[in-house]
This record gives sequence, C-alpha cells and structure tokens, in this order.
Amino acid sequence: MKIKLFAYGLALAVSTITLFPHQMHILATEHVDPEVMEAEDVNTLGDVEDYSYELEHSDETEVIEGNENFEVEIPGQDTDLDDSIDPQSIIGVDNRVKESSTKIEKFELAKYLSVGESGSFKSEKSEWRGVPIEYDLNVSSSDSSILEVSEKNEYKALKEGKVTLSWTAAYSKDTLKQLEKKWPGEEFPLPAEVYCETVYVTEQKPVYRLYNPNSGEHLFTAKKIEYSWLSENGWNAENSRWLSDSEAKETENVHRVYNPNAGDHHYTSDQREIDFLQSAGWRDEGTVFQACQNSEHAVPVYRLYNPNAVTGAHHFTSSEEEADSLKTAGWAFEGVGFYVTPLRTDSADLF
Repeated sequence: MKIKLFAYGLALAVSTITLFPHQMHILATEHVDPEVMEAEDVNTLGDVEDYSYELEHSDETEVIEGNENFEVEIPGQDTDLDDSIDPQSIIGVDNRVKESSTKIEKFELAKYLSVGESGSFKSEKSEWRGVPIEYDLNVSSSDSSILEVSEKNEYKALKEGKVTLSWTAAYSKDTLKQLEKKWPGEEFPLPAEVYCETVYVTEQKPVYRLYNPNSGEHLFTAKKIEYSWLSENGWNAENSRWLSDSEAKETENVHRVYNPNAGDHHYTSDQREIDFLQSAGWRDEGTVFQACQNSEHAVPVYRLYNPNAVTGAHHFTSSEEEADSLKTAGWAFEGVGFYVTPLRTDSADLF
C-alpha cells in the first residue's frame, strides 16, 4: 500500500521512507492540499512554504519544486523496502503518526459481558516485516463494583452496569527482543496514549451473527465459544445483534433447526413449524436464544425469504434498513419473526 503525500517545495531523499510499527499511521488523507490545510495540520510541511526536508541517511537529494507527489511505503504490505533505514531520521513525521494496533484481542466478545462471566484481556497479535508484534496491556475499569479487573488483566463481571475500560500499551519483551535483533541500536517508543472502550455488563447474553461467504448463510449464536471458533474457520464475524433475554416476564425459546442435506439453518419459536421441519428431515438443535414479549424495550426481528437460495434462504434482522434493502433485491417479506431486547448503547441506555 502506498500513501501519496502532497509536498510544497520539499527537498526529498531518493531513499524510500520506512515506517516502524510505532509510526504506522502517517496521514489519513490520500491527497493533502497545502493551501487548505489548517495550521495545526502542517507539522510535516513546516510553517513556511519553502521548507527544506532531508533524511540523514540519504546519499542524494532531489529538490522538488511546486506541487509534486512523493510516496511513502506502509509496512505490512508487499514492498522492497530497505530494512536498514533509521526510523529516527524521518524528520517531521513523528508529529503526524499514531499507534495503529493496540486493540484488545476479540474485543467484540468483551463488549457485552454477562453477570458472573470472567476471563482475561490480551492484545491483538499482528506481524510486521516478519516480526510478530504483541503488546503488554495495563487495563483498568472505571467502576470495579461492576467490572473487576486485576493487575494481570483478569476480569470478572459482578453486576449490571456500564463501565469505561481503559488501557495503555507497551511492546512485549519478546517483541522488543525481536525488533532489536533485526534493527540493532534502534529505539522503538510508543505514543503515551490511553485507549478507551465502553463495556456493558448485563443479565442477558448477547446474540452474535456470522456469515458464511461460501454458502451465503447467516448464523446466530449466543455461545461465545462457537462464535469464536467459526470466525477462525472461514466465517465472517458480524458482531452482536441483540440480547437473549431470560429475565423478561414473558419469553419465547427460539430454536435453531438444521437441514443436513442443504447445510442450512432456520430460526423459529413456533413449535408447529419446528415439528413440520423435523418431519421433513431437519434436525432441531434446541434453543439458541430467548426472545421476549410484552417488553417496553422489545424490538422486532424481521423474517425474509429468498425463493432462489438453497442455503441462507431465510434471513433475520432487527434493522429496518437491511430488511428494506433485501425486499428491494427480491426477498419476500414474511413479517416479524419474534421480538428481542436490543443491545445497550451510549445513546439509549436501558439500565
């Protein structure tokens, strides 16, 4: 991947610039017009138009007059970059870079936690220029009475509520060792930043959706272990969609039934439909989540049918926009399949 930077009267080294992992984000825009850039956005160009920019390790310097483009290679892509370039010689870039990969591993599974659930927070793993990149995280909770987090980043959900999860990151010892082995004598500082995410602790369980790009089927599950395994084995993870509400006054058990001949799944709380499908050779896989009735917070899940599909013939969504899009594409609208409790959000807090 190459990002083109718009320069104004720069002296540019012929050598290609190599950005190290702590310099992954350079400019968000594809083209930058120097005449419209705000004052705080011109750290790379300087405060004057005829700014001279040179790299310490360049043997030749080509002066580019006027509005010209130059390219910066982004690490992690297929390039022929020189591993020996000194990251500290990239003058003027440090003010425009931010750390790119200090996310919590599989955070979508920790976004909604059930009371009593426990686990540990770890960083996502990645690879850059053949070096495995991993971080040591220091995670804390804004309210330990709701979500308790230990010094080892082990957590336990104690009661319903909403907390802000915050963390700082540092390269793991093994990552630093491998970076220093490949680029001896270099330093690898990380920005002193605090990362934050909202976490909800509920009495309900989140229901996750996955997509099989080979069959076109969507699958729903409230089991995090199933969601995690499938997402690692060819299914596209599409995050949580609603909550399985076992605490509602009136609940319905939504069953997942499976067609072994077509490899398709179907979802229904209608026992007559379940019995009919079983008589036709489908297998009842039991309750996959619980729907609710007569709840002031309940939202409808729409059911649609594609008469041309062998697998993924039925689709379920709580999004009116998605339902309308499918109807426009020729899917038959079959009304409301069931009602569910929506996810907690910052704009519609249900606690």
